[in-house]
Amino acid sequence: MKKKRSIKSFKSNKGLSILNGGGIIVEDKEEQIWTNSIYGGLYVLNEKTNTIKYAKEVQGISSDGVQYLLKDRKGQIWVATAKGLDIIMKQPAP
Repeated sequence: MKKKRSIKSFKSNKGLSILNGGGIIVEDKEEQIWTNSIYGGLYVLNEKTNTIKYAKEVQGISSDGVQYLLKDRKGQIWVATAKGLDIIMKQPAP
């Protein structure tokens, strides 16, 4: 029996705006998808809650120009921006 396949879309009307480049995709331990935008910051897509969160310079990352993402062995997300390098460290659950 052949399995059905489906496609889940996160569209711009939900808050996603990566029209200005990007293309780096990283999945974290919680199965959230992190992606970048050259001029629009950092986006975190959560399929389970159907939400998109974003971070820009005003939220604390060093620049809206996110050029690269990397997940290290500890699960931390490294964010290379036009103005510096940021590390997103997950807080332990209480």
